[in-house]
Formats: sequence, C-alpha cells, structure tokens
Amino acid sequence: MKISVFPTLMILWLASCVVARSDLFTNLGFEDFQDPNPPKNWTVTPDYWLGMNTIPISGAGVGLVNSNNIASLPVIQGSNSLYLSAGFAPDLSLPEVGIWQTAMVPGAATHIEFITHYVNTNNVIYTYSLGSIDLLASSPETLSGGLLKYTADVQSLAGTTQTLTFAVQARSGGADGHVLDDIQFVIPEPQIFALITIGALLLGYFRIVTKR
Repeated sequence: MKISVFPTLMILWLASCVVARSDLFTNLGFEDFQDPNPPKNWTVTPDYWLGMNTIPISGAGVGLVNSNNIASLPVIQGSNSLYLSAGFAPDLSLPEVGIWQTAMVPGAATHIEFITHYVNTNNVIYTYSLGSIDLLASSPETLSGGLLKYTADVQSLAGTTQTLTFAVQARSGGADGHVLDDIQFVIPEPQIFALITIGALLLGYFRIVTKR
C-alpha cells in the first residue's frame, strides 16, 4: 500500500479547520448552565451573580431567565437568556456589572451578532464589546416582537484572542432589566462550502492512493 504524505497533511489541516476547537468561544447561547453557578466558560462580576429568574427591584446583577420569570421577560432563543440589571443609582454609586469570556475569534469570521429586547442609553452605560470593537455602534435591525439584532464587523480580529464583554452600569434614574441572547459569529457560506469541497476531494484522492 502506497500513501502520499501531501494529501495526508492536507486532511489533517482541514480537520483542524472544521473540528470544534477548545480555544474558540463557546456556550454563546447560555444553555450550558448548572445552578447556582454562572453559565459554563463565562466569568461574572464577583458577588453579582443572580442565578436563575432572580429579578432585583433596584439592585445590580447578572443572571439568567427562562419562561417562568416573574417579570415576563422574553426568552430570545433556547431555554435561557442572559439578564443584566444596572440597578437604580442616579449618582453612579452602583458598580459596573457584567459577564465576559476570553477566547479566539474564528479565523473566517466576518461579523458578530446578538439579539436583545431593550437598550436604554439614557439611563444605562453599556459596555458591549469584543476587544476594542463596540458592539452597539451600529444601528440595530428590528425583528418581530420588537427584538433588536445588533451586528458588528470583526474581520480585523479574526484569528486573534479577544475578550467578549456584556456589562452595564446605572447612569441615572431607574434602569430596566435587559435580556440578550443568540450571540453568533458570522462565517460566510462560500468559505464553509469551500472547506467541505476541499475535504471531499482530498478524501477521495486519499482513498484512491491507498488502494494502489
């Protein structure tokens, strides 16, 4: 049996591109969750984790909500959505609270997007960022039910390790609770199709060579 080294190396390279990598962002839908801990792979501001369906009256905190939450907040995608409360503090006396994850931006990613139901910049300071990119800089797309979809260009960060942050701080007046979910990195379909096509061709070639 004769095996060519080149296609073997190419198949290994392709596998490294397609197979899920441990250094990429994960649990972006907040579904991997074991109460009373925060969602897996995410870090929360110490002492401000609320758990599931805890809605503070005036305090700040970060938690999750499902369809049983008493405030009738929407669950955007799946079973859980992220909940952030800046609290009530007209003099900025409450701290910034948030959740973040540090990992690698997919090498083929062009954009990141997420969906929320409410943004109140009059009363809340939002730090929604991926590295140096402000995720609220662009105008959102309005979806059914009044949901807002934000999209940001992240091509300059593709293939680099960055911190994805969602944090809030009360600026003035009352701050309403805020949910977000369905965070996704956008990878153009032609690039995915090209990888699959290359993989199929290489596998076919590899089988032919090994049968000789």
